[in-house]
Amino acid sequence: MKRTFNKLLIAGTGTRGGSDDAIGLRLVELLAPEFQRQNIETRYWEGADALTLTQELLELDSQVLIVDCADMGIPSGQSRHFSLGDIRSKAPRAGISTHGFGILEALELAKALGFEQPVSFFGIQPFDLSAGMEMTAEMKALEFGLCTELRQCVAELKGLTDTLCAKTA
Repeated sequence: MKRTFNKLLIAGTGTRGGSDDAIGLRLVELLAPEFQRQNIETRYWEGADALTLTQELLELDSQVLIVDCADMGIPSGQSRHFSLGDIRSKAPRAGISTHGFGILEALELAKALGFEQPVSFFGIQPFDLSAGMEMTAEMKALEFGLCTELRQCVAELKGLTDTLCAKTA
């Protein structure tokens, strides 16, 4: 029998030292008070290594939405919502992640150790990932619109979770 998870965790990931790589962290920071009023937990996985992420994932009992900069081969500044399955089936192994050994490897290891929560991504195509403590002006200008898109993504996920919980209650 497949388990259902009635909680949602939104994790902002990235690093503030990589220019636009900070956008996932920034969006979750901006929306955290709003999400917390909806009983949605938020976390920040800033510069976390794969083993630390694996441990955190194994301690969760919720559906997970990872908000991060992602190389998706789309125009810079655009976002996409996709599942872990989408990455496995469509992305070349070297694509998607801007972190090297990190989130995807942590998820694979966690799944091998029993993690079964649904995981999806809200990815934002970067303009620039070079070293620097400031996001590009282009990315900063898109923050408001990206917040709106992330809210819509969360509403859809929350609606699906609420529907599943109502069916199992």
